[in-house]
Amino acid sequence: MNSFAISSILVIITSSVIAISLLVKNRSLKASNLWVCISICITIWGIGGYKVATTTNKVEALFWWQFSYMCVISACIFFTHFIMEFCHVKKKYFLQLIYLMGSIFIFFTWYDNSSLFLKDLRLTSEQFYWTDWLTSKSIIWIIFYIGFYWMLLVYAFIVLLKEFTISTGKRRNQIKYFILATTIGWLGAHGDLLSNFHLDVYQYANYCIALHTFIFAYAIIKYQLLDIRVAITRIGLFFFIYSIILGIPLWIGYHYQLWIHAFLLLFVFATIGPYVFNYLRKKTEQLLVEQHQVKLQNLAQEEQIRRHRAMDHFSSSLAHEIDNPMHSVSGLAEVIRLKVTEDLKGQISEQDQNYLRSRLGQLIKDSGRVSKMVKAIREFSSKTSGELTTVKIDEVIDAFMSIVGPQFKEDNITFEKKIEENIQLKGNKIHLEEVLMNLSINAIHAVNNNNLNEKIIHLRIYRNSPKTFMIELEDNGYGIKQDMLDDIFLDFVTTKASTVGIGMGLARVRKIVQNHKGKVWAQSDGAGKGGSFFVELVGG
Repeated sequence: MNSFAISSILVIITSSVIAISLLVKNRSLKASNLWVCISICITIWGIGGYKVATTTNKVEALFWWQFSYMCVISACIFFTHFIMEFCHVKKKYFLQLIYLMGSIFIFFTWYDNSSLFLKDLRLTSEQFYWTDWLTSKSIIWIIFYIGFYWMLLVYAFIVLLKEFTISTGKRRNQIKYFILATTIGWLGAHGDLLSNFHLDVYQYANYCIALHTFIFAYAIIKYQLLDIRVAITRIGLFFFIYSIILGIPLWIGYHYQLWIHAFLLLFVFATIGPYVFNYLRKKTEQLLVEQHQVKLQNLAQEEQIRRHRAMDHFSSSLAHEIDNPMHSVSGLAEVIRLKVTEDLKGQISEQDQNYLRSRLGQLIKDSGRVSKMVKAIREFSSKTSGELTTVKIDEVIDAFMSIVGPQFKEDNITFEKKIEENIQLKGNKIHLEEVLMNLSINAIHAVNNNNLNEKIIHLRIYRNSPKTFMIELEDNGYGIKQDMLDDIFLDFVTTKASTVGIGMGLARVRKIVQNHKGKVWAQSDGAGKGGSFFVELVGG
C-alpha cells in the first residue's frame, strides 16, 4: 500500500463521518444538506483515489478516474451553491448555468470512454496511472480546469471574503475557520492535479483533503458552524481518533519501510486510544451541553424581546386611547369652571363657587399630569435610532418620574432625588430613561421583598470629574450577595424568583451604558443590607 492510498483512506473516513453526522443531525438546513453533498463527493473522490493508487491496470485506472472526476465537478458546483446559500447570495440563473455546465462536463467525462475529456493516462512514481493533459491536449478538460474549476472557486472565495469583512462575533469566527479549512482542502485537490502537467510532485497534497475536515469539525464544535450543536457524535469521534491511530503508523511503515517500528507504534496508539477517546468524548459532550444551554437562553431572550415589543405596542396604543379622553375631560372642566365663575356667578354662593373652582382646578391639574405621563409612555415606547446627542438630564428625569412616580406612591416607597443643576450628557434620551427604569424597577422589587417598615430609594446625579457624571441609585432592599456583584449585569443572571424575571433588565442596562462609552457597577454589603448601582457617563 502506497502513501496515496493511505491518504485516500483518511479522506474516505473523515469525509464520510462529516457527511453522516450532518445528514443525521441537521437535515432541515439547506446549507447543511449542500455540505453533505460536498462531503459525499469528497468521500467518493477518496474511493476513486484509493482504487487508482492500488491498481496497475490502465483500463481499470481510467474507469476510476472517470468516477473521481465526476465527483470533482460536482464538488465545485455544490461548494459554490453552498457559499451562495451560506452568504445569502441570490442568483438563480447563475446557479442554473453552473449546474448545466457541470452536467456537460460530466457527460464528456463518460462519453466514449472519456476520449474527449481525459483521453489517456501515464504511469507516475512507477506506482499508479495518472491523467495526462500535456499529452492529450484535451480542449474540453482545459476549459473545465480554467473556466470552471478555478473560476468557480475564485468567485466562491470572493463571496466568502466579502461576508467575512461585514460579519462580527461568532459568525466571523465561523467564516474564519471555514475559509481556512476549505482553502487547505481545495489546495490539496489542486496539488493532486499538478501531475496532469508533468509536475511530478508526489501526491502528499491529498492529506490536505483529509486535514480540512478536522478544521471543519472544530468550527462545528467550537463556533456552531451551520447551527450544528450535536453533529460530532461518539461514532464520529471514534472514526476521527482511530483514523489517526491507524494512519500515522501505516504512513511511517510505508514511507520509511520501518514496519516493525510501525507495528510497535500502532500497539502504543491502540493502548492509549481508548483513554484519549473517553477524554475527548467527555469534553465534547460537555461543550455540546453548554451550547444547548446557550441556545435555550437565546430563545428565552428572543421571547423576552418579542414580549417587550408587544408590550411597547400595547402601551403606545393604550396611551393613545387614554390621551384622547383626557383632553376632553380637561377641556370640559375648563368650560365648566368658566361657566361657574362667569354665567352662574350670581346664582351660586361664593363658598360653592370657591369649592367648585378648587375641585375643577384640581381636575384640570390631574388630567394634565395624566397627559404628561401618557406622553412619556408614548415616547418611551417609540422606536429610537440609538444616535447619541446632547441630552438634558432634567428632561430624562421628568419623563422617568412621569412613568415610575405613581408606582413609588402606590407601594409607599419614599423616593428621594438629588440632581445637580444644568447637567447635560452625551447620550440617547429614551435609552437613558430605560436605564433609570430598569434600575428603579430592580430597586422597587428589592425594597418590596425585604419586610421593611420604611422603604427608601435614593437617586443622585452629580459631576464626579470635569468630563463625567455619575448616576447613583441606592435602596434599602434585600441587597446583593458578594459573589454575585461581578455577574449581576450578565445575561440571564437574576436575584429574583424564576417566575418574576429572567435576568435581562440589568443586562440591558450594561449594554446601553457600554454603547454610551460609560461604566456601570453595583455595590452591596451583602444579603439584606441594600444595594447601590452606579452609572458613569460622559458629559455632553
